[in-house]
Amino acid sequence: FQKALTTNGLDNNSHYQVMSNLAAVQFGTEKYADALKTLDTFLAETKSPDVKYQTMRGSILASLGRNDEAAKLYKDLLAKNPNDKKILMNAVASLQQADQYDQANALLGEAYKKGQLTEAREYKALYSGYLNSDKWKEAVPVINDGAAKGLLPQDADLAKAYMIVAQK
Repeated sequence: FQKALTTNGLDNNSHYQVMSNLAAVQFGTEKYADALKTLDTFLAETKSPDVKYQTMRGSILASLGRNDEAAKLYKDLLAKNPNDKKILMNAVASLQQADQYDQANALLGEAYKKGQLTEAREYKALYSGYLNSDKWKEAVPVINDGAAKGLLPQDADLAKAYMIVAQK
């Protein structure tokens, strides 16, 4: 892909497709700085509004340990795409990695209130966030609701969550 770009002989559509592919390959081979540079060039030249490229950029930033930047990017994307759970969960993960647990909990809590959480991992992320932030009272209804809906399996994780809540 790099050689195809270097020759500068492609039409615009092919050039940008190759550039996008190069960024994806660089990211996949853990050449994060190169991937970010390629993707930023792609975005500057194409002005593409496609969410997938911004999401990829957030993943690259997170892989580079630039979690604050990734969290901001994902929060901005979430504001524009409030029903996109993939963006939501990426925002939450980036906020957690940036040690911004209260913001991560707030995003998940809002999604929970809107009925957007539908998977065990999402419920676990929320109740774990509450438990880790000493917000026991907020954790209990989430745990009970997830168990009642059958989303949280009757397993060691659920037992541990109940045990922690009971001790507080």
